[in-house]
Amino acid sequence: MRFAGFNPLRLNNGSMNLPGVETFVIDGSVTVNQGSALKIGVADGVDVADANSDEIYGYCLAFIIKPGSLNLPLELVSINSTYNDGTYTAARDGDTFAAASDNATDKQISAVVMPARGLICSAHLDADAGTTTGSNIPGYFIDILAGNAAVLLDESAASTTSANYSLTTGMSANSAVDPSFPDTDDRRILVIANEVTGT
Repeated sequence: MRFAGFNPLRLNNGSMNLPGVETFVIDGSVTVNQGSALKIGVADGVDVADANSDEIYGYCLAFIIKPGSLNLPLELVSINSTYNDGTYTAARDGDTFAAASDNATDKQISAVVMPARGLICSAHLDADAGTTTGSNIPGYFIDILAGNAAVLLDESAASTTSANYSLTTGMSANSAVDPSFPDTDDRRILVIANEVTGT
């Protein structure tokens, strides 16, 4: 499945063996998409990393209930109030979960997270690559776009100054455009999280 947000592809060292996943309870009243960039260390659980001051921990791949116990995919029981009192929405380009205010202590719906360190992702810009100088050039930096459940990069924030993400080689040494989308999506680029937390 391809998510509207961040799609993990390979490691920066060239390995196609993606890192293992972890589970984190989603903080109360937080909306997370499959493909959202996430931060940890918030008061009651994982939250979306949607500010340029946030350090990226990883990316949401799925949602589960009762981590360490049932470990069931949320999609299987999303309408059962015994297991879920948040709002789950299925979508072709990535499901969304809006957690209830007490999710961290009650139902504890969790995100399945792939850590970001050393991981190259296909990422989605909020405008066409190259509109702002550097937003399609390897070696430039770019920040996550505030809001939007942490699934978009701020195309206008491309710069030579360190930011959340570094653009990396995509279609060519001079282009960070994702080679798997050359004819269908000029808003997809390859990036690696530059400001990360965790191991």
